Parts: sequence; C-alpha cells; structure tokens
Amino acid sequence: MKKPFKIVLRTLVVIIALFFLSLLIVPVFFKGVFEQKLKTELNNKLNAKVDFKSFKLSLLTSFPDLGFRVDKFLIIGIDEFYSDTLISIGRFKVGVDLLSILRKEGIEIKSVIITNPHIQLINPQEGKPNWDILKEQKIIEEDTGQTDNELFIELKKFKIKNAEISYHSIPDEMYVSLQQLNMLSAGKTSSGKVEFQIASEVESLMFKMGDIPYLKNVKFQWTGAMVLDMEHSVYSFLDQSFSLNDMNLNLNGSVDLSDNDPDVDLSFHSANNSFKSFLSLIPAFYLNDFEDLKASGIFSLEGKIKGPYVESDSIYPDAQIELIVKDAAFAYGDLPAKMEKVNILLRIDEKGDDLDKTKIDIDNFSFELAGNPLKSEWHISTPLSNPQLRGVLKTRLHLSDFMDLVPMEDLKLRGELNADLNFDMRMLDIESENYQKIMVDGNLKLDDFFYESEELDLPVRIGKASLLFSPDRIEIPVCHLKIGKSDLSFAGELNNYLLYYLRDDVLRGSFRLKSGYLDVDELMHVYADTVAQVMPDTGSVMLVKVPENLDLEFATIVKSLSYGNLKPENIEGKLIVKNEKLILDNFHMKLFKGFLGADGSYDTSDSLQPSVNMNLKINELDIPDAFNCFLSFKALAPFAKDLRGKVSLDFSYSSRLGKDMYPIVSGMNGSGSFRTKGVQMLDDRLFDMMKGVLKLDPSYTAEIKDFSASFEVKNGNVIVKPFSIMAGNIKMNISGEHGLDQRLDYLIKSEIPRKDLGTAANGVIDGLTAQAGNLGLNFDPGEIIPVNFRLTGVIQNPKLSIESFGKGDGESLTQSLTKQIEEQVNQEKEKLVKEAKGQALYEADKILKDAEREVAKVMELAAESAENIRLEANKTAETIIKEAEAKGPLARSLAKVAAAKVREQGDKQAERLVKEANEKSEIILDTARNQVDELK
Repeated sequence: MKKPFKIVLRTLVVIIALFFLSLLIVPVFFKGVFEQKLKTELNNKLNAKVDFKSFKLSLLTSFPDLGFRVDKFLIIGIDEFYSDTLISIGRFKVGVDLLSILRKEGIEIKSVIITNPHIQLINPQEGKPNWDILKEQKIIEEDTGQTDNELFIELKKFKIKNAEISYHSIPDEMYVSLQQLNMLSAGKTSSGKVEFQIASEVESLMFKMGDIPYLKNVKFQWTGAMVLDMEHSVYSFLDQSFSLNDMNLNLNGSVDLSDNDPDVDLSFHSANNSFKSFLSLIPAFYLNDFEDLKASGIFSLEGKIKGPYVESDSIYPDAQIELIVKDAAFAYGDLPAKMEKVNILLRIDEKGDDLDKTKIDIDNFSFELAGNPLKSEWHISTPLSNPQLRGVLKTRLHLSDFMDLVPMEDLKLRGELNADLNFDMRMLDIESENYQKIMVDGNLKLDDFFYESEELDLPVRIGKASLLFSPDRIEIPVCHLKIGKSDLSFAGELNNYLLYYLRDDVLRGSFRLKSGYLDVDELMHVYADTVAQVMPDTGSVMLVKVPENLDLEFATIVKSLSYGNLKPENIEGKLIVKNEKLILDNFHMKLFKGFLGADGSYDTSDSLQPSVNMNLKINELDIPDAFNCFLSFKALAPFAKDLRGKVSLDFSYSSRLGKDMYPIVSGMNGSGSFRTKGVQMLDDRLFDMMKGVLKLDPSYTAEIKDFSASFEVKNGNVIVKPFSIMAGNIKMNISGEHGLDQRLDYLIKSEIPRKDLGTAANGVIDGLTAQAGNLGLNFDPGEIIPVNFRLTGVIQNPKLSIESFGKGDGESLTQSLTKQIEEQVNQEKEKLVKEAKGQALYEADKILKDAEREVAKVMELAAESAENIRLEANKTAETIIKEAEAKGPLARSLAKVAAAKVREQGDKQAERLVKEANEKSEIILDTARNQVDELK
C-alpha cells in the first residue's frame, strides 16, 4: 500500500515540476519567434526608426495566457521629422491566449496595457504628416490552399496609464494637447462587429485655434459605449458622456465610412442646466476656489452635426450649435460683489455645402456688476467672400468691482471704464478704404486707472485716457500715463487700425508726447522681465525689439531722463517707429552743461544682431563727463582721460550693439571732427619723454592750447588726420592711429626753438652740421629745429623715438639719405613687384581667414545663445513645476502644461537664432569672396 502511494506521489511531483518547468521554457521557446517577428514586421511596414530596450515573454505572471512585454518602445521620424519622436511608450504589455496560437482558428488577444505613452502628431505646412509612416505594400494574391491565422480580439482589459498626446496642424493653426490621460476599456467581437465600453479621463486638455485658446487646462472625462460595424464600416457612439471640468455633455450618433465620403450624424446636449458648470470652463473661475462659487440661472448647450464630408468638392457636414444662459448670477462666498442678470444667446449655423452662408450670432451678451451694466451683441456673416462684422458694446464699469467679485491674490485694480461703440463693416470696404460704407462710431474712456501685480514690477497708473472711434482712425485726445517713476502724456491719432487688426497691415499714426521724467533703466528692466517669460535671458543680446508693421511718429518733449550715467534734460525732437527701426529726427538735449544733438536709427530687422546708425553733434561738453559716461568715447579717445576742458564733437558712425545696448566698438565705422576749449593736461608723461629725448631743460613747462582735428573710425581703429597744437613754444603736427588692441602708431612733427634746447641737444645739432659738411652738404639748422617723433608701443606703455632731426636751407638730412638709397631701390624694383604679388595673395588669404573667423564667431554666438535659451527655458519650466508641488494635483498638472509651453517656445527661439546665423554667415563669406576677386 505504501509503495503504490510513493509511486503516485513521485509521479505527481514530477508532473508539477514539469508543469512549472514548461512555464519557464515555453516563453523562452517563443520569445525569439515573437521578437524577430515584431522587428521584421515593423521594419517592413514603417518609414521610421523603431527601437525598444527589451522584449520579454512570460507564462508565470499571466497563466493560462501568454504575456509579452516591450519596454521603452520608440518610433522616431525620418526625413523632415528626423529629430521628432512620434511615439514613445514606457511599457507595452499584451496578454494572448496560448492555445489560440496553436489553433488554426486564429490568435486571441485578451489584454493590452500601455504605460506612459507620449504621442506627438504634426501636420506640417507642406508635405505629409509625421504619422504617415506606413510603407506602400505590394499585394500578391496566391492560392496556397491555406489561410493565415486570423486575429480575434476578446479584450477583457485595455488600459492606458499616464499618456501625453499632442496634435499640431500648422495649416489650420490648430493645437490640441492632452496631459495625464488614463483610460480603461473592454470589448469583444462578434459577427464582424466590435463592441466595447470605455472610461477615460484627462487631467489637462488644451484646444487652440490661431492665437485663441478655446479650452485651456480643462479637466476632461469620457465614458460610454461604441459599436464598430467592420463589415459595413459604420461606427456608432451610444450614450457617450463627456465632462469638461464641471460641465457634462451627452453625445449620440454615428459615422458612416462605407463610401469614399464619410457621412456624419451626431448630436449633443448639456446633461445639466447649471450655470456654474458653464463657468467651470473659464480658468479664472475654475482655478479660484471653485467650490466656494455660488451661482444660479439656466444654462443649456446643444448641437447637431449632420451630413457628408466630400473633400474633393469642399463639402462639409452641416452644424447647428446653440448656447443659452438666462437670468444667471454668481458670487464668491466672502466677497461683496455679485454679477447678475447674465444673459447669453449664441447661435452658430454652418452650411456645409457653402461655408460662406455660415452665420455666427451673439444676439445678447449682457450682465450687471455691482449695479453697473454691460450690453453687447455681435454678428458675423459671409465669412469667406466678404466677412461682415456688426455689433454694439455699451458699458460703464468700476474695475475695482472685479476685485470684489473673483479672488485675485497679489493684484490691485481700480478705475472706471466707459464704452459706447457701434460698428458695421465689411472686409472689402475696409480693404478698398471705402469708409463711407463703414460704420464705426463711439468712444472708450478710462479714468483713474491703477494696476499692480507680482507679474509686473512697476505699478501702472492712467489718470485719464480717451479713444474716439471712426471708420478710418482712432483719435486719442488725451492720455496721462505713469509707470513706476516715469510719466507720459500723449495725444494723437491712429490710422488704418482695422486692416492692422484684421489683416496685419501697417498701423500708422502721429502723436505729441510729453514727459516730465523718464527712467529708462527701470522701464527696460520691466521689458526684460516680460520678455523672459517667453524668451529667457541668453546672456547674449538683450534685444529691445521694434515691432513690425508700425509707422508711428512722436513729436517728443522730455524734461529729464535717466539712462545709466546719462542724465539729459530738455529733450526735444521727433521719434519715428517704422520698418522695425527706431529713428531719431533732429533730437537735441542739454547734457552735462553742454549740448547734444542726434539724428540716426536703431535697427532690429536683423533679430540676431541689432545695429545703430548715428550722427552726433556735441557742443562744449566737459571732457571728463564724456569720458566717464560714453563707453565708446573711452575706447576711441583713451588719451582724453588725462585732459580737462571742454570738447565739441561732430561724429557719424554705424555699429552693431551689445547686450548692454551700447555700440560694439570693434565693429564701429565712421568719421568726425572735434574741437577743444580750455584744455589742461593733468598727466604730462608724454611731454616728459620728449624733454628727455631732446635734452630740454627739466624746468621747461608746456601749456596745451585749444586745438581741433578730424578722424576716421574703421572697425574700431581710430585714424587721426594731421592736426596742429602748441605746447608751450613747441609747435606740433600730429597724425596716426591707435587700435582696440591698445597699439599706437603716431607721427609727431614738431618745430622747437633752438634756444629751448639744452646743451646736449645743441651738441648733437653741431655734430650733425659737421657730418653734413664732410658729405659736401650745406646744412644750416637755423633757429627753429624740426624734429619728427614716432610714438609706438601701447597706450599703457608708450615708446617715443626720433624719426628725423634737423633741416638745412636746401634738403634735409633725411632727404639726402633718401637720394642715396634711391638707386638701390630701383635695382630691387623687380624683386619688390614680385613681393607685391605675393602680398596680394597674402591679403586674399587673410580676407578669407578673417571672414571665416567672423563666421565662426557668429555661429558660436548663435549656438551659445540657442543653448542658453534652452537651458533657461528648462530652468524656468522646472521652477514652475517646483512652485506648484505644494498646491495640489490640479496645480501640478497646470504647471506641467505651462512648463511644456516654455520649453517649446525656447526651442523655437533657439532654432530661429541658428537659422539667422547661417544666413548671416553666407553674406559674410560672399562679401569676402568678392573682395578676393577684386584683388586678383
């Protein structure tokens, strides 16, 4: 009895061991088949790069089914999408009925679980979309007498965890983003039909058309059933329920794809009539203590979309949508203000066979805020052939009431807004400037306006502002504005504003602008902080961009202004904004007890590198003030630091600008002249060197007289044309140049009275006279001794040497010696010609190398700026996410969306900088090649 029992027990143990062993062996046996099949099929059918980190098969975790798992699955585009990831999946798990693999009836899939998928769909302006990656398959019909296993779907579970999906259609200017999508579904197949239930939610949904975000940071949920009739290509939506924040919609209908042209029959309606649910779609309400919001009133939304979509004939389904809000009101619990008598009636009637017959009517949009009314209506018709817009807006609001209506932290707002506008216009009348057929009449007034928030460092005040509207212009009779310490008052008019707004045409205008005080440093700081929200500081050019499509003129009077060390007063002139340029016309001002006049332009048409062209006229400006306040003056006239007195200057130049908005002296070119008055030399080091060389009496002193000179600036090098000065009894004529590398090369021609020379110097002259006599020359030095000095070295360590000395009645000693070597020069002429040719080749090579170095600098600047943009964008994005960590799941979700947008904008700006650098590099190289051709 014991022996049979032991045999049975051993047999059972062996069977169990073999069973578990099979659970380990079978996946190993099938793994290679599945992995090879997956890679082969994907490579054969997709025009994309496909990769995954690991592939695993298992029976232990999914018995009696066969489970396979793919980790870190990627599909990356090629060609124009070579750097874009189409699909990224953290983990992909599928459960398959093991026995169905062996049966001829087909393979049965029971479960699919997708974790952390990221899908990016892009429809470009030109070319095919990035998801169009299927290769064309050749169909070869062959009767083998066998049929491949069919694929049956009997899903007990289809699950998506934490998905991110984006869709960007550039031609349609459409952008859709779904963040943190989770979905659970189950279904089955029968008689050619697929039936399944679905439940999903999206933490943050965005839908944007053009510059208008119709849905932003909306929480979305979807439940319902779908029936896919695969045999007849009809897809039905049964009792679909959608939730947008707190608003629910029901959807029913079908889409018929049996023909080449889809046929749609869908209807939807709001599942509840709560006005509060409608307010949940507005972020300002939903994100501010929505639970404390008290609302009443009737709300309804319903619509139908029905008809065929025939792409070839541009026929679309008809659509009718109606939104109604009636006698609604809302208020927050502890806040005193209440908005009531809210009424909205919106109707959209789209005719699919002729979109030009589409009408959008807001027959009523009105409310009362703290007893103050707003009434308006808007109508749009014939949107394609000749868009017509007509409507009315009338209101009188106290803006401070909004502070008492909606919770607004770290924000102060007040002011009274009055508007009374009537308009009726057609696009063709606007484009043809047929103003007698356009009706725009009314005014908008703002009084005692004040705005202050954390986003804007400086408070903004508008004491009084008024706008009067007519078809061809907007008159601004008065506007008193104060930003921080700066005040502005202006009046004037804007022309062509309708085409500017509707068609991005040029906006024209003229204004009279007055200011008692402008703090430019403070205003530029605010501007930089505002720009940084879109384009982080790159460490390169802090570009103050002049907007496009503006043609504005400002007759300007500013009593005082502060910009760094500059404190000009009584500024007058004409300021013109045109063609992405800021133009100064006949500007003049009082500066450091002197006078400064300026004409010129600041040009930002090259967004990679702004430039300036300027004509300056300075009259009797203190030299120390000019030296300490103008960086370019320090670089161009370093000797001025040792001078005291007044300088008058005429200077015309062009230059690029650096990050501090000052000229880059190394690229400056120009010309000018200067005059001095009452000059004193504080450091007479150079004159001491002359006394030492000439053996002048140590007690000899020099007083610099007033002098004038003209000069040129080429790539930052200053070339001084000959000018004369008197230093004591010594007359000097000076010419030469100095560069940014501090090198000096000046010729100083001096005439020195012999009586001023010391004994040693006179001994030298007597010696020269004797040597000239030995050579048979008649050399009489006279009472005035010409001495030519050469000033070399660097500014911090100059070197002075005598180049020529003395003069007779006939030729100078230098001229005589020149004649003696003339014959030798002629003999070497041929050799010099050859050397000149070699020099030309050297110059050509130098031009090309200089151009290549400049291109390298441009590309290095662009690459560095692009990288800094991306780094700062990521830093900003991480800061946004980090600050939201403590504010709850919703805030974190919204922060992720904002962070993604910052990164996206950073990438776009970086790409634009690199592109412009490439274009600039080509221009530089072409110019260099042309110069080389001229040398040849």
